[in-house]
Amino acid sequence: MKLIFHFIILLGLFSSCNSHSYIYRKPVIGLVYDKIPLADASVAYDSSDALSPQNIIANNEGQFILPKIEIDNYANFIRSVKGINSVILIKKKG
Repeated sequence: MKLIFHFIILLGLFSSCNSHSYIYRKPVIGLVYDKIPLADASVAYDSSDALSPQNIIANNEGQFILPKIEIDNYANFIRSVKGINSVILIKKKG
């Protein structure tokens, strides 16, 4: 009985361990406006990397959210960070 209790405690400890992830990009929350909020504006990073979200559209109040991107593997994180570009492009017809 004591052995089972110790096993359950160890199992709980091991399953509660959090694996470390690396933040590639922090989340960006912003507004698009030109005297008034611009709805349906396209917002994207000026980047060709596959991880950057490309089809983000501002809502009716002009608000957009570019989500946080995390990478679990450190080698992939270092490889990705070398080509990072933080310029944001905003496009709107008219």
